[in-house]
Amino acid sequence: MNRIVGSVFAAILFALLNSAPAKADSLSLYFATGQIFLKGNNTCTPSPCTEIITVSFNIDFRHNPNGGPPGNTWPFISNFVSSWSGPMGTFAGTGTDRFVSDQQNIYTFGDSIGDAIDLHVSAGVPAFFTPTVFPPTVSADLWNCTSSPCIQFILPPGTGPSGQLAIRRGLASQFTVTEVPELSTFALLGFGIVGIGVVRFRKRVKD
Repeated sequence: MNRIVGSVFAAILFALLNSAPAKADSLSLYFATGQIFLKGNNTCTPSPCTEIITVSFNIDFRHNPNGGPPGNTWPFISNFVSSWSGPMGTFAGTGTDRFVSDQQNIYTFGDSIGDAIDLHVSAGVPAFFTPTVFPPTVSADLWNCTSSPCIQFILPPGTGPSGQLAIRRGLASQFTVTEVPELSTFALLGFGIVGIGVVRFRKRVKD
């Protein structure tokens, strides 16, 4: 019986260890969640007009096959989800899994009516880098304000067409970024749990 239990234990351990991803594919995985605040003009009641956008997404760092020096890594955004409340319209939806822009260090997402927000991941860090400071930082700005609701509620009264595009306006935001344990960590935890179970089982058999 002990041999059978030992064989089962070894098989489980082998499966757990083989399920852990190689660290060369991604250095670390982080989960980011936060809120972005668009504070506008005084045409709303209560005043001022305020749009609150809630977002969540994963950040990991990997080599970009489309460019970059070997050995350097770029932030990669995945599982992006957003929701909203306020007078402007919808920022709800899911974003495309992709690398952060190598030129301006941004991940852009928009609503269904033409407005866009830029997220800056690890703000202030060059685009090509091997991350040394964790966790990453996230900030936001309003890039496009082209819809009628955005122009009406967010831009100052009397703003002309020249102020509607590419305004790059910094936004108040708050983000929490936490590291996600790798599968190898869960494998070790599973190994420990199975080990405890085997010890207890063997003790019962002896008793």
